[in-house]
Amino acid sequence: MPALDFKGAAVRIHHRGDDKTTLLEIAGEENGEVVNDAVFARNRSVEERLNVKLETIAGDADHERFMSNLKTVLMSGDDVYDIISALRWRALLQAMEGLYYNLADASYIDFDAPWWCKDYMAEIAVGSERFMLAGDISTTPLRNISAMYVNKRIFSDNFGDVDNLYQTILDGNWTHDALRKYVSDVYQDLNNNGLTDDGDLLGISTTPVAQTDHICYSAGLRYTERDSKGMPQLVPDQSRNVKVIETIYNLLYETPGALVYRNSTAPESETFQNFLNGTQLFYPNRIYNAELLREMKDPYGIIPMPKLDDSQKDYISLVHDGTTLYCVPIAAKSIDMQCAVMEAMCSENYRTVIPVLYNVALKVKYTQDDVSSQVIDIIHDSAITDFIYANNYNINAGVGSLGTLNRTLLGLNAEPSKDFMSKYDSMKEQVGTIVAKLAENAAK
Repeated sequence: MPALDFKGAAVRIHHRGDDKTTLLEIAGEENGEVVNDAVFARNRSVEERLNVKLETIAGDADHERFMSNLKTVLMSGDDVYDIISALRWRALLQAMEGLYYNLADASYIDFDAPWWCKDYMAEIAVGSERFMLAGDISTTPLRNISAMYVNKRIFSDNFGDVDNLYQTILDGNWTHDALRKYVSDVYQDLNNNGLTDDGDLLGISTTPVAQTDHICYSAGLRYTERDSKGMPQLVPDQSRNVKVIETIYNLLYETPGALVYRNSTAPESETFQNFLNGTQLFYPNRIYNAELLREMKDPYGIIPMPKLDDSQKDYISLVHDGTTLYCVPIAAKSIDMQCAVMEAMCSENYRTVIPVLYNVALKVKYTQDDVSSQVIDIIHDSAITDFIYANNYNINAGVGSLGTLNRTLLGLNAEPSKDFMSKYDSMKEQVGTIVAKLAENAAK
């Protein structure tokens, strides 16, 4: 990017008002936390480099109200924000409604630079448009990718040196067969009531919501592929998805030591507490959960979600739909300054903030062994999404959400079932029509 001088202009950045977003995305002041202070320094560096003044404007702390209020403002046409720090699962719908600039050919943004998630942006888009920017400008792509945690005390008490597990992972042999054996072998009915419940030593527990998204997509669940023109289309052969659902069903409902909280009023709280309290061997979730385990008494390790089987070449880590995307509202009178600021924010984050999060906060402050740090590298380098999953709230046509069909099949508001194809067949025609229409509109 060339040397630029915007003469002290104000750049109005609208963001969610919750404390976590403020600390990890905006950082209005220094507070001694390494990531927050790195973001604060990033802001000052960008201001000096471009001669701008970053003005952060907090919205509602509730994510849905934030995006709803934002839509009202954007549809009014008022030029009140220059840059939006938006929530992916709602922002993509607003982009399709024409509320944001297409930045595909915008000045100053270098999509080939390592600080932008080029492949990820291509996957969430219909075609070549770039309404939403993703990359190191935000910490959430790294924090919101799949991870599994292992209680090292429980593992060593039952299976010996945990380094054997790490070696299995590094050798590429960490599969669902291996996971199921550990889950089954560790299980103990400690309260002797003949039921798998909170009073037992568990192998794994989960809820049929976000956690199952990460387990399934990390095993290769995928609904879309790209045609010769780069447009999304439904995968014609669903045999892989059938096997994924059957495998995860077997893990959660046919393996001793696995417990599913189907009717949880606070999703993920029970399974998190089991792991925190030292009564569960494996805890499936996301990287950011390491931030919540600082007070855990037992030592733990971070590992990837297992492969479906030996035929899966690489580990896969899903980027969750709570990821932050950056965009420019269509009401903005010009976009050059906004694009220069976002490029500067992203490149500076790449150089200073992400290394702090990645090497200090995640690898040193939150993890407890060097091998976990190596495994975080594997997780980071295997991040993916699927067009249907990323656009899940835009593509359901009243027939349900295909991107989260795994939740229904695995017990959310319905009896658990392995019957993937009957559910899929009831949705594919309407979903396929929507996807085809999106592709047609994008090609115009």
